[in-house]
Amino acid sequence: MMLRRGATGDEWQPLGPTHGPSPRSRWSLRRLTYLPAVAFVTLGASLLTTGWIAPVQPSPKLQDQPAAASPTPSPTAISTAFDPLPDLSVQKTAARTEVAVGETLAYTLTVSNEAPVAATGVTIEDDLPPGVTLVSSTPGHGACDGAACDLGVIGPSESVAISVVVLVGAGAAGILSNTACASADSDDFDPSNNCASTDTVVLDSEGDGDTTSAPTALPATSTPSANGLPSGGGLPAQADGGQASLVVGAALLALGALVAGFGYRYGGS
Repeated sequence: MMLRRGATGDEWQPLGPTHGPSPRSRWSLRRLTYLPAVAFVTLGASLLTTGWIAPVQPSPKLQDQPAAASPTPSPTAISTAFDPLPDLSVQKTAARTEVAVGETLAYTLTVSNEAPVAATGVTIEDDLPPGVTLVSSTPGHGACDGAACDLGVIGPSESVAISVVVLVGAGAAGILSNTACASADSDDFDPSNNCASTDTVVLDSEGDGDTTSAPTALPATSTPSANGLPSGGGLPAQADGGQASLVVGAALLALGALVAGFGYRYGGS
């Protein structure tokens, strides 16, 4: 480095530019690194506290694609010829909805054949509830032996009614539940409607029905959702993206500290 004599003659000054940043350039470097450092630290702290990064949704291209449809085989001839079956159904009604001990109660049973073919060997049996005594059973056709009746043949779209009268005894209480079922000597097209029931309330000595009530179920405090968590509470809404928010937030905090350290180190004091 070349030197020159100063104005007073007793000091030497460097000739030409000196090495190292000037105070002005050092202040400019601090100003340039200050704003990025503050931005990184602020954003990182926000991610750590709020966690607003949404979970990544899979690309439609990565989702399972529908399998190619297999070729449709050529239709083959199938025989649709079959022998139709009878289709019995039963309806049962009571003349009264309430009855007192010592009174009679009349039931009406109706057996119908809803098929286009006749039902043969049709029978119906009335399962009387405990506490009642059979008074009479009268079919529209056929014959009855107690509460069991042989109705014989019921033609297509025909019905047969049976009247059953019972006496309510002292042993009857609460609800009288009466069920009757019908059958034929062949399979039934739809056996699910071959039985029918009806209920009648037995009044006590004061003329009031049975006031015993079923226990009331307490309302549920929460309803399970599809994933098994209660709908009214549970995990926070950002559960899926929370882990990613923590990682990114910590990284931004570290980056902000690094930028601030760089500005302080090379910006000078």
